[in-house]
Amino acid sequence: MQSPTPTDQLKQVKTSIFINLAMSVYAVCTLLRALQTHVFWRILSSAVGSVFFVAMVVILVQKMIKLRKAD
Repeated sequence: MQSPTPTDQLKQVKTSIFINLAMSVYAVCTLLRALQTHVFWRILSSAVGSVFFVAMVVILVQKMIKLRKAD
């Protein structure tokens, strides 16, 4: 079994970035709605989701930069 080429990995990372950006936007919108409700558990769970997806985007962008340098 062959390992994926850097170009294939780059395509996968770009797709993952797109998906995580969409989820980040959704999570931030959910957080803003939760802040309006003043319900603690909604704010907490939305904040955790927002931080997670934004962090994933940052990690994937770093990985994409690393793959571009290797290519």
